[in-house]
Amino acid sequence: MSKCLQGQYHMLGDAAYPITPFLMTPYKNNGHLINEERLYNTELSKRRIIIEDAFGVLKRRFRRLREKILI
Repeated sequence: MSKCLQGQYHMLGDAAYPITPFLMTPYKNNGHLINEERLYNTELSKRRIIIEDAFGVLKRRFRRLREKILI
């Protein structure tokens, strides 16, 4: 499994996005994932939860972030 090269930065996304060189997404679970792919999905999910929680804290702290951005 070489989705992420050590020492490089990547964005984390959910399954709605395609995997790209800079975006890490989970493997699609079609019932045939190997243990390494299941572990990858679990670890990716743990990190995404931490990031989503951080955005929640920021939105509670800075109410302006809850508003729609008008361009």
